[in-house]
Amino acid sequence: MTATDSQAQLTILIIGAGLGGLAAAYYFAHEGHHVKSGQQVARHVNEDFSGFPDWGIDRKTTQEILYKSATARGAEIRFGREAVGVDEDQRHASVLFSDGSSSTGDMVLVADGIGSTFRSRILGDGGKARPIVTNATNFTLELEYQDIVESGLHQELASFSDGVVWIGQDRYAIGRYVSKLGKVFLVFDIRNGPAPAEDHKLWQEVCIHMRPGESLVDLICLDWGPRLRPEVLRRLL
Repeated sequence: MTATDSQAQLTILIIGAGLGGLAAAYYFAHEGHHVKSGQQVARHVNEDFSGFPDWGIDRKTTQEILYKSATARGAEIRFGREAVGVDEDQRHASVLFSDGSSSTGDMVLVADGIGSTFRSRILGDGGKARPIVTNATNFTLELEYQDIVESGLHQELASFSDGVVWIGQDRYAIGRYVSKLGKVFLVFDIRNGPAPAEDHKLWQEVCIHMRPGESLVDLICLDWGPRLRPEVLRRLL
């Protein structure tokens, strides 16, 4: 039974508009509830892919589908303002924003990701559920198939549609060609010594130390085996 059928329409406030927040916005809007969702910055990464040939979809496309589906059903999704607080009384819950504005509804759903500001406030666990910082930095790349053909690397990269892993010195890469999108997706994982355990924001930063004059492309292109090397995808195209 939908909210419209039961006359129990709720106003639901969602903090976060990533995959989780957008999926929730679509579901609740589809069920007839009034949904307000927002995120400070619209972000996407492209590292997700399926192991089934031609069934893969990248995160950006998934987010676009969820966003369009949710808004088509009446969900209000805003970007560009940061949620800084949550308040509630016996009847309503409110979300406070950095620009001084606020939204009031019947419930608040927190979906602001791995670095959640509100997790400990909602769960009351004192912030114990913190992500573990590692000594790895991931770089995601999305390469157009036509560029790969022109570079002469298409036989190497576009001959597989399942995930393939290349191993290098203190690093690895995962790649997949998705023929329906005409793209190759690559994720480079690079290690750089022990991570400081006290730095709980490190996963949001580029934590690789570069030598003077060294570029990010230089860093990614080091120390790969011969299969990925062809001047490491012609200097990443």
